[in-house]
Amino acid sequence: MRRFGLFVSLLVSVAVSACSSSSGGGTGGGGGSATAGAGGTAQGGAGGKSSGGAGASGSAGTSGNAGTSGGGAGGSIAACGDATGTGSGATCSAIAAGGPCVTSTLSTTATPLPVGGPFAAGTYNLVSQTSYGPADAGFFSETLRQTYVLSNVTTTSFTLDQIEASGTAVARAHGTVAVSGMTATFTPTCPATDGGSDSGGSAEFTATSSSITLFQSKNGLVQVSVYDKAS
Repeated sequence: MRRFGLFVSLLVSVAVSACSSSSGGGTGGGGGSATAGAGGTAQGGAGGKSSGGAGASGSAGTSGNAGTSGGGAGGSIAACGDATGTGSGATCSAIAAGGPCVTSTLSTTATPLPVGGPFAAGTYNLVSQTSYGPADAGFFSETLRQTYVLSNVTTTSFTLDQIEASGTAVARAHGTVAVSGMTATFTPTCPATDGGSDSGGSAEFTATSSSITLFQSKNGLVQVSVYDKAS
C-alpha cells in the first residue's frame, strides 16, 4: 500500500493481541447438621413416674453462597484496515498509532477551504478523511489509523513524528515542517529518502489549539483530513 500521509507517503503494519482471564468461582459452603434432642423425664404423681415427650429435632445448617467469577483483563487496541507489507521507519520513533479506525469517504459537495492558523504542540489522531470532487475522479477508499506528534513548535516550523497503521503493517517518519502562510511543507530525516515518493511534500491547512485539518490534492480530488488533539 502506498499513500500520501501528512506530507509523506507511508507503508504501514500493526500487530494486535488481546488476552483475558477470569478467577475461578468460590466453593459453596457445607450444610449444617443438628442432633435430635433427647426425650426428657418428669416425676409423676402417686401413680409413679411417667415418660416425658420426645425432644425437638435441631434445624439443618444452610449452604454457603457460591463464589463469583473474576473480571477478565483488558485487550489491546483492535486491528484496523487490510493493508499488507513489511512497514518502514521502524527506528524513527517508538510511538504507536492511536485514535479511531478511519475509513476515507467521497463527497461531491463543495470543498471546504483552509484558513491557516497557529500550530500547537501535542499528539493528534486522525478522526475523519474525506475526498471532495466528482464521483468519476478515481477515488480510492482506505482504512487506517494515523497519529501526528508535534514538538518544538514556532510560528514558522515544528518537528513532526508521524505514524500510520493499517492491516498487517506499520510505518513511521520523522522530520521538520516549514510553515509559510497557509502551507506546511514536510522534509523527512527518517527514514532515509531516495528522492522518490517518500521525500516529503506540502499541504494547505487549518490549525487551532485542538485540531489540525489538512488539504491535499490527490487524483483530481481534494483530500481533507481532520486530526483532533489527544494530549
